[in-house]
Amino acid sequence: YYNLFQANNHNYALFINQIAFIASKYRMIPLAWNDAFCITGALYPFLNRHIPVMYWHKNTNWGSPAQVAANGNPLINSSDKIYYTVNGTQVTETQMRAFDVTKFTDNTIISNPLGACFCIWIGSREDPALDDDGDAITTAVLPLIAAYGETITSQLLD
Repeated sequence: YYNLFQANNHNYALFINQIAFIASKYRMIPLAWNDAFCITGALYPFLNRHIPVMYWHKNTNWGSPAQVAANGNPLINSSDKIYYTVNGTQVTETQMRAFDVTKFTDNTIISNPLGACFCIWIGSREDPALDDDGDAITTAVLPLIAAYGETITSQLLD
């Protein structure tokens, strides 16, 4: 994305907008991750304002959640504070219950996010964690999903 942005090539954003239009036409909701649109501290040009952006941040030079919100895009909080990474950092049930849907990873507060996204990163098919056909992962994340549902529901619907 960075190279396209630096070359002033906006075809990537135009392609995403076209795909979003097709998805909307068939009553689906298009979603985009922010790293395709928030580059070098700015918002990639021409992003359709109706595309919800799933925003995460990992100490990079991306545009902020406030910039995306100012563009008019609905935001979905995809904070790495609630990621479950097999063979890596794993959110706990306590952390999930303490998660604030309005507080994005870079500490920006967006008072009206569209929602939040709980990510489970597995890795490659060769990952030893997959030797059990996913049963251990499923067992491990079910309580987290329940806590996530309660947390998000209480914050967005209250």
